[in-house]
Amino acid sequence: MPTNRFPLAALVAVVVATFISGAAALAYEVSWSRMLVVPLGNSSDATALVLASFMLGIALGARALGGLADRVHGPLKLYAAVEMLLGAYALAMPHLVHQIGSLAWLSSAAVFGASCLLVVIPSFAMGATVPVLVRALSLISTDIRFRIGVVYGTNTIGAAVGAALAGFWAIPLLGLTQTSRLAALGSVLSGLLVLAVHRLTRRNVVLTQKPVSSNGDALPSRAVALVALAVVSVSGFAML
Repeated sequence: MPTNRFPLAALVAVVVATFISGAAALAYEVSWSRMLVVPLGNSSDATALVLASFMLGIALGARALGGLADRVHGPLKLYAAVEMLLGAYALAMPHLVHQIGSLAWLSSAAVFGASCLLVVIPSFAMGATVPVLVRALSLISTDIRFRIGVVYGTNTIGAAVGAALAGFWAIPLLGLTQTSRLAALGSVLSGLLVLAVHRLTRRNVVLTQKPVSSNGDALPSRAVALVALAVVSVSGFAML
């Protein structure tokens, strides 16, 4: 009979997928910032542009596609689609960067804008991944705080590992193009793992209609939420 308990094996698969997703995302950031040195002509400009574009795209993606996850029946399936599309884009990224670099007639502002757009598009998709997973887990009425914490924590650890591996191992050994392709493989693998979880659990797990509030806690007031948002925004500004 269908239950509202998410199988442990399925949760482990989701956590592994989240780790791989985080590792791939930071591998993209490291490798693409190096690639963009050619069209931008300055490593510090490329690093700043990639970082700013990543943050912008992630924020927009979390807001837009994270909200979409509230309206779709299968958020895990949405996550899988986003990851696999991201992997496909990453395979094309080296070619796209080369095309920008070959357009010598473009002004500096146009090159900067085109480079920014190249990074914002995939980071928009990246921004949706964790919120969509959180949405999926919030539809299951057991241990929601713990599970969301595990997803966010694992994604962050994966990001650190991905940045380290890309910068110190993959790029020196494989080069920028192959590193981007390897990260793309990680995105596709993450998507396939979550898609498998979706297919294995959709008949055995009953999803509630609304996210479950752990221990019956009430949501904070709008004023408290706005203050918290302002504090987090200032903290992010200072940190970067």
